[in-house]
Amino acid sequence: MEPEEHLVSLKVMRLTRPTLTSPLPVTSDSKDLPGNLLNEILQKRPYISTRNGNPIHRPVFIAPANETQQTVSNVGVKIDLQTTSQRLALAVNPPTPVLGPDETVNVVIHHEVKEVGTHILVCEVTYQTPSCVPMSFRKFFKIQVLKPLDVKTKFYNAESDDVYLEAQVQNITSGPICLEKVALDDQIYLMGPDYGDIRLSLIELPNFVVLEKPFTFKCKLANNSERTIDLILFLEDREGMTWCGISGKKLEPLTPRTSQELEFKAIPLLPGLRLVSGIKLLDTFLKRTYPYEELGQVFVIVNDTDNVAKSM
Repeated sequence: MEPEEHLVSLKVMRLTRPTLTSPLPVTSDSKDLPGNLLNEILQKRPYISTRNGNPIHRPVFIAPANETQQTVSNVGVKIDLQTTSQRLALAVNPPTPVLGPDETVNVVIHHEVKEVGTHILVCEVTYQTPSCVPMSFRKFFKIQVLKPLDVKTKFYNAESDDVYLEAQVQNITSGPICLEKVALDDQIYLMGPDYGDIRLSLIELPNFVVLEKPFTFKCKLANNSERTIDLILFLEDREGMTWCGISGKKLEPLTPRTSQELEFKAIPLLPGLRLVSGIKLLDTFLKRTYPYEELGQVFVIVNDTDNVAKSM
């Protein structure tokens, strides 16, 4: 069975601005075989003018094209958008009483895309033939919406209980994107870090220390449990750093929800940026060990400022 023929056609296009076209005129020399025939024809065209007797072209206004075939009446256009989750009514055009040959009904729609995946544009046209017979047809246009941006996030938990968020926004399309606004959604839920029954955090640490000279720093030891904890402190040397103190020392019992300050002394053996690490705490009841390998960083310099000032 042959498909039904309609008196109107439907075209869906991206809305584009009118453009200027510059056709290249074909000219000829008077000594050539055509003589001045081509030049005379070009001068009669609306986009050709002459300068110093020579034909030059002028830009021509080109608009997007539409078309119809015959005179019809009561032309209506309805446009819906079907996504993976919903169907949206984009436009319902009031019926046009009469549509003659070469006339068009233009419907401009605008929709902010908020979903990725397959979108189907459903266009329905209704009209009446010259004999007042109602006619209608639908056309479907499939649009694939790809993800334009990729966002990666990282969370950093500081010892001060602050949480830092790093967001990386990447353009994964083939063209440039202009970001008008970047906002953080109120808030986002993040589970706090699990420190276990005890927590050791820095409260005082120098930024610069002198090579092969002892320096001290302080930490806060907190008991987060509901029981009294007995701990044994172990100090292990790391590359570029050695401890001044007794390893395997038993600390004072720490009652529930309380804390105490601990003072440590170490000697840097190599210059540069060094990690303060190598501290371990052993819970004597649970036989559980809590290692602390990255408490902080210090920068080790070769000479202190006093020696530098005396040598000058």
